[in-house]
Amino acid sequence: MLAYEITELGAPIRPMRLTCDDVLSILENTAPQGDFGYLYHNTTLGVLFQDDAEKYTPSLTTLAHSFVYTVTLQSLSGDLTMSHTLICQRTSKGAPVKYERATQF
Repeated sequence: MLAYEITELGAPIRPMRLTCDDVLSILENTAPQGDFGYLYHNTTLGVLFQDDAEKYTPSLTTLAHSFVYTVTLQSLSGDLTMSHTLICQRTSKGAPVKYERATQF
């Protein structure tokens, strides 16, 4: 699971759903869920990348396809008595984004 958690935000200036989608895009660029070329060979393996790249490709493909992206945004109301949380999640490449909201007093 790849996750970003951004807390103690002030009152939202734009819809939290749009911000959540933007952060999911950043995760997609950082660690794609598929069609990754040799990105993971270099970044994930690092110094362990000692052999022919094709040897590692099947394992890294499985790794890339198993990533789940989760973003949690938490904003506080002006008087800091109410917290709004939005969690968005994408389970695979091209899958729809799931949103979950919570409010605490």
